[in-house]
Amino acid sequence: MKENDSSVETGFPNQPGSVVSGVSTEKILETARGYKRLGLFDEARAECVTMPEDDLYSEDAQFLLIGLDLCQERMADAANRATAFLSKREGGSSMILIAVMALHQSGNSRKAYDLLIAHHGMFTGDSETAYSFACYAAPVGEIDFAIQRLLFNYKSSKYYWPKSCLDVR
Repeated sequence: MKENDSSVETGFPNQPGSVVSGVSTEKILETARGYKRLGLFDEARAECVTMPEDDLYSEDAQFLLIGLDLCQERMADAANRATAFLSKREGGSSMILIAVMALHQSGNSRKAYDLLIAHHGMFTGDSETAYSFACYAAPVGEIDFAIQRLLFNYKSSKYYWPKSCLDVR
């Protein structure tokens, strides 16, 4: 180390005084996930921004950043990040459900419902999914759809409700 150089190797990647050249994206993500598990959300986010820009927009990095947004209750940020990701590439059902939940939690229930309906065909007909659809449909006034999904949920669940219990009088 030069006499004028006051930096010191800290041993913590991407922190002041650390050596970051040659650190792989996988290692950066691993370190950021470790920070997240420890509840050090700002440190995890700072770790992520050190990766190359192309890698920052990978599905793994975006899932991690959205997870950080959710942990910090930054629902609007999570919704924006997830919908931006979905607008650029096809996302799986997990990314769609995360975007729907974040949109709903940030006060954009109509956008959440519309996104869910746009990808309706991706989801299987299990009772839990039907219940989720009903929960997003009812607040935006899609009551008939919500009732259909709830009836499907009751009939498909392992706790089947007899027809007489489902009759509306």
